[in-house]
Formats: sequence, C-alpha cells, structure tokens
Amino acid sequence: MNASALAAPAPAAAAGWLVLTLDSLQLTLPQRSVRQVELIGDLHRADPGTSGPAAWLTRADGYSWPAYCLDGALRRLPAVPDTRRLGVFFDTGETVCGILCDRVASLATDAELVVEPVPGCMTGLPSPLTGVARLRDGIAAVTNSAALFDYLNNLPEPDRG
Repeated sequence: MNASALAAPAPAAAAGWLVLTLDSLQLTLPQRSVRQVELIGDLHRADPGTSGPAAWLTRADGYSWPAYCLDGALRRLPAVPDTRRLGVFFDTGETVCGILCDRVASLATDAELVVEPVPGCMTGLPSPLTGVARLRDGIAAVTNSAALFDYLNNLPEPDRG
C-alpha cells in the first residue's frame, strides 16, 4: 500500500446556502465560503460613533476578523440594533470578514435555491447582489463572498444624524 492511499481525503466544500436575516431581508450566501458563525456576545463591539466595522472577532491564533452591520436595505448602520444576534464570517480568498444578522438558517443543498439574474430595475446601483431567488413565501437576495466583500469595503459611512 502506498502513502497516498493512507492520506486523508481533502475535505469537500460545503454544499448549500446560509440564509442570513437582516431586518426583513433574506440574504443568501453559499455555505462553502462561510468560515465561522458566532454569537454577537462573543464579538468585541467597536465604540459607538467610530467608523469602520461594527464588531471584531478575535481568534485564538491572534487574528481579528471585522464584522459589519447593515440594515435590510443593505445600508451601513451607525449602531448595532438589539435584533442582531449572530456574526457570519466568510472567506473571500484573500481575507475573512463578516456581517451581523438577526438569524441564520441553512439550506442543505445547492439545488434548494434556484438563482435567477438580478432584475434590470435593480442593476446599476451599488449592490452585492449576484441574483435573486424564491425562498419560502418570499424573495431572497443572493450574493457571494467576493461581491459582498467588495460592497462592504465601498460603503459610505452611515448618517449619524
């Protein structure tokens, strides 16, 4: 028997989708890009009124991952609402960052979400959407880690009015 026969198989990429709820928005993200889901109580919140991420996940390996807080219209919020309970951290291939959400649900297979192109009326505006899909009794916004990361890094700071 050769050494390659004894090697453990490479882990398979996780199939399916995570459904992140932000207010009334259902935002779907492929599970294969998700690195970690954490309770908001395990994150270090940024000081109110500061720019940038709303919270940070400090890992045991010394790295910190930023988490952003968006509303249901995908605008950056100046403060974290009490409804936000989880941080979902995703890998972009270059870095890891996250968004804070109210709830997270799982769709076990890729086939559970039939993605359609973004409608013409929704194109042209800055958006992380890569598609839309019917989900349960409504519509879900579909994104991927690269589009979401690019969107988060180009968002204007929220009005602190």
